[in-house]
Amino acid sequence: MDGLATCNQQRFGTWNVGSLSGRSLEVADELWRRRVDVCAVQETRWKGEASKFVGAKGRRYKLWWKGDDGTGGVGVMMKEELAEKVLEVRRKSARVIVVVLAIGTLTVRVISGYAPQQNRMEEEKVQFYDDVAEEIGQAGSDEFVMLLGDLNGHVGASADGYEGVHGGCGYGVRNEEGCRVLELADAHSMVVGNTLFKREPARLITYRSGENMSVIDYVLVKAKDRKYVKNVKAIPGMLQHSLVVMDVVSKEMGRREKEKFVSRRKTWKLKDVEVRKAFEVKVAESWESGCKDGDVWERYRDCVLATADEVCGWTKGKCRHGETWWWDEGVRKALEDKKERFKEWKRDKTVEAESEYKKAKKSAKQAVAIAMKEASDRLMKEMEVDVSSKKMFKIAKQSVKDRKDVIGHGCVRDRFGKLCMNERERAKVWKDHMEKVMNEENEWDGDVEVDVTHRTVERVTMEEVEKAVKAMKLGKAAGVSEVAAEHIKASGMVGIEVITEIANRVLDGEGIPEDWRHSVLVPLYKGKGDVRDCGAYRGVKL
Repeated sequence: MDGLATCNQQRFGTWNVGSLSGRSLEVADELWRRRVDVCAVQETRWKGEASKFVGAKGRRYKLWWKGDDGTGGVGVMMKEELAEKVLEVRRKSARVIVVVLAIGTLTVRVISGYAPQQNRMEEEKVQFYDDVAEEIGQAGSDEFVMLLGDLNGHVGASADGYEGVHGGCGYGVRNEEGCRVLELADAHSMVVGNTLFKREPARLITYRSGENMSVIDYVLVKAKDRKYVKNVKAIPGMLQHSLVVMDVVSKEMGRREKEKFVSRRKTWKLKDVEVRKAFEVKVAESWESGCKDGDVWERYRDCVLATADEVCGWTKGKCRHGETWWWDEGVRKALEDKKERFKEWKRDKTVEAESEYKKAKKSAKQAVAIAMKEASDRLMKEMEVDVSSKKMFKIAKQSVKDRKDVIGHGCVRDRFGKLCMNERERAKVWKDHMEKVMNEENEWDGDVEVDVTHRTVERVTMEEVEKAVKAMKLGKAAGVSEVAAEHIKASGMVGIEVITEIANRVLDGEGIPEDWRHSVLVPLYKGKGDVRDCGAYRGVKL
């Protein structure tokens, strides 16, 4: 099933990566190749706690992590398109992290765990299993709960007293730590996914060290969700620990439809002086030769948009550049050479092949470090040359957004507390909420004292409009009419004359154009509060 993905399938995984330092790009690339949607990672060896995107453009993963002193740490990696569906992130400790997300109509709770090794203190082991048990207990009865991680125990080849928990298709001999895993699963009505399917040893073994081979990386799911699990297997790779994947197929997770491309006008082309001049000339010609009947705004709107289509054009497809900001040809060659040397080592199993692989591995790490430094230096020089540029602000703003744990918009609760996940239900909830918020009025007695002044209303002048148009900010959403600030500015005197005429007609009591009466209301998450609560959002009209 590695090359196949059904429309209702999601692939979850767990992987002890050894370290993410200098290796995050490779890990993300491997997860993408293996079609993994969500992966729990252990032994990240990153200090502190935060979130960020890793991987090449077009195949990025968002990583949430929590570390200690740089020797352990856990995290969860998730495909970029799923990151906006995250509802909650809970960092229990450097051994347990929880990410809750909405997929289709299901709420999925992913628990990434890294159990203490056999020689660690008993108190540490007890604390780990208590933390995991607490997080499992936090889940609602209708949630899809899974524990993914390096649990450092051997559950054995057969069920042997744990028939409801162990599937009977395991590997090796059970030990004390394996009993802890089975006891945890039994206490919370879970099953060990690794033992559910008959597999050859190579697809069961998750850890290799010389001649020693064992299964210590596991996926556990609720027994009630066992029917949705269609495949669990280990995929050997370049690391000591194998990537373990689990395929979940459920209609409730919704169809995995291909993202539709939405074409956009290339409004940004108007930044070019020559394009802007051509646009202004064509707007003037079209305005003079066009029909003079009908609403002035509608005629202007149609004229401007038709000219924009002709001069600027439309985007024709997605950006196909699959590179990260510091990627270059040297990095690509170094990583490819490293992979080839690894394959040769595994095939030949000689000391020379191992030595060549280690050299290639060191070279790849150096190539990545050099490429990142050179790219950073280039970026800093660009900013030093043009201090007034908005590039620095945009980079900082995007960085802050990328590092937020929760973005919002995954799902919301209606006024009865029901979680609404599909688009139609969410639209109704937002409609009801915004109508209530925007139509509430404060109580007052209607007693208003004001001096009445009778005089002629001053007309709006072209100079005033020209000054206002110059002050308009670029790069803002166009709204229902699709006419952006860039179009008005680039249309020159025609735009100023039209806006002046409309403004004076409004003062004369003729009302505003019909387009201006409608708007698109977008809820924006405030960055605090429950992401499922409508009150945690502010409405912005476009």
